[in-house]
Amino acid sequence: MDSSGRVNLAAPIWNVRGNRSATMEFEATTSSPRNTRDFVGRMARGWGLGDVGSLAELLVSEVVTNAVEHGTSGGVVEVVALPAGLRVAVTDRSEGHPEMRHPGNMEPTGRGLAIVDRLSRWWGVERAAGGKTVWFEVDDLDLTNAW
Repeated sequence: MDSSGRVNLAAPIWNVRGNRSATMEFEATTSSPRNTRDFVGRMARGWGLGDVGSLAELLVSEVVTNAVEHGTSGGVVEVVALPAGLRVAVTDRSEGHPEMRHPGNMEPTGRGLAIVDRLSRWWGVERAAGGKTVWFEVDDLDLTNAW
């Protein structure tokens, strides 16, 4: 806003989409959670968001693991820098809707979405053409509360 009270639309926007966002395709293989975790961490550190990136690495590996276990064709991870954190979206080609489970102590799997729910600022699922997108956001406040 200038001295006359008008908003200067030519002023720089904090994060014009594409300036601090990146995407990576992944296959439905057992190495995809590790590969996408490395990708998210690398992007976060490059943008000066390494602490938040560590949390995002954990959460993206949970979401991609679900996509690989319940889908058959891989997908795309998009990471976008926010003013104090990251938004990560995982789009796959499975139309099944993920559900948060509450497995017993002896069940070895089923905790991924509960971890995302507990440690992210917020998360959700959106229908996408031919599949779905599971997204989450993490920021500095999440680090304080989670660890």
